[in-house]
Order: sequence, then structure tokens, then C-alpha cells
Amino acid sequence: MLILVGLSYCGCHQSSATRQQRETATDSSRKNLKKTDTSATTPELWNLQEEPQPDFNLRQVRMLSRIVYDTLRIKIDPDMPDDTVERTFKDLSFFSTDKNKYAVAVAENRGPFYGASYGWCDIFIFKKEKDKWTMTDFMLQAGGGGMYGHPGNFSTLVRTGDHSLAIVLEGGQEHMGGNYHHSLINFENDRLKRLCSISTMHNYGSGAGDDFVYTECDSNKYHFIRNGKAVYDLKIEKYNCLSKGGEKVDEVIIPYTKGYQIPERFNFSS
Repeated sequence: MLILVGLSYCGCHQSSATRQQRETATDSSRKNLKKTDTSATTPELWNLQEEPQPDFNLRQVRMLSRIVYDTLRIKIDPDMPDDTVERTFKDLSFFSTDKNKYAVAVAENRGPFYGASYGWCDIFIFKKEKDKWTMTDFMLQAGGGGMYGHPGNFSTLVRTGDHSLAIVLEGGQEHMGGNYHHSLINFENDRLKRLCSISTMHNYGSGAGDDFVYTECDSNKYHFIRNGKAVYDLKIEKYNCLSKGGEKVDEVIIPYTKGYQIPERFNFSS
């Protein structure tokens, strides 16, 4: 069995993972991040749907990311020497502020397809400066994931504040039903930071074949609300998807306080 040494998936409200690899792969003298300023500010002008840039593509992403991946130590189980992890860059999206242009690349990592193997997504951020694209930050095992080596995938970009956005990764697993979630990774001041994980759907059923029926089904919809502060509120609405038309059964508005403290009733069990 193949193991990536030093990687770990952390929960909400924690800063960029893989600090040890970061220090090996990039300048170890990088300054610590400043605390998030939640006071009201003048919003930056963001465009989350920039057109693809002709001078930057996935081939360049793979080349620039080697400084990270080439430093990873890999331990191979001697009983499974052919055990491998496949890595694919599948998504490259561009966005801009009123000052800079950026690119976000998501690498999907697939474990071998047996038992409880797993997959995950890595995120890389690139910035265009003086007609040159350079890596400004990265996060390994950022989110996504699922059973049988499924890596999850990139979903979208959303504004989370006057000076920030979140990269949304989809993940989940299925067995007699499904349990799905979104991993939100915040980007602000050229740095990535874990924001939160939001359950998006849970369903469960019984029976087999034509006799299979869902006995449980819940879903969450969410969006961020401007509130006069630099960091926006998070609103979550919960629905019962067994009912006709999907009845809304609960909702909550969560202010940012060193993260978003999502009530347990909006977290779905597997």
C-alpha cells in the first residue's frame, strides 16, 4: 500500500496543510499570515470568470508544480510494490482582482481501486506578475475525496468577503445511499486557508433492484451574504428532499468568528 508521508487532512478553521513540504519546496522565510480583519472595508473588484489565458496552460502547471511533488517522500508497502497513486490536473480556472490576474489549478489524486482506498484534491494558485506566471501558494489534500479512490473534483469559485474567495471542492461516498460535501478553501492576500466543510446531500435507502426505495434524504443549500464587514456571513438552508418539491425545514445565518461554526443539525451522518 502506498502512503504519502507527512500529509494529513485537517478539519475546518485550520491553516494550509503540509507546512513541512511547503518549507522544503518554497522559501522557508515566508512571513506569517496576518489575522483576518473583519471590519468593514471597500470591496475589491473581482472577476471570478476570467477567460482562459493564452500564455498559461496545464502543461505549465505540471512543470511549476514539480517543485512541490518532487519533494514528497513516498513509502511503498513491500507487500504491494505495484501500489500507485494517479495524479491528474483536470481543472484550470482564471480569476482577477482590480490589481492582479490569478489561475487556480486542481490536481485530482486517485488511490488504487480496492477496499477503503481514498482520493483527494490538491490546489495550486498562480499569479501573473510582469508577464510571468509564478506559484503563490498551494495546499495538498485540500478536500474532495471519497471511497474507492475517487478524488472528488473542482466545483466553483465563490466570494466569501470583500477581499477573499473560496475554491469549492466536491466530495462524497456512496453505499446504500450517499453522503456528499463541499470543502471550501479560502484565498486571501495570496494565501490559501481551510475555511469549512459543508454537507450538501445525504440519502439512504433499503431494498434491492426495483424494490429499492430511499428512506432518508436531506440536502443543504448555502451562500454568502454581504453584511457590511470584510468577511461575509454564511447562510445554510436545509431541505427534506423526500417531500414533494423539497420542503425547507431549517435555516441558519452564521457570522465569521475565526471560522464558521456550523450547527451539528446541518451536518449529515454517513
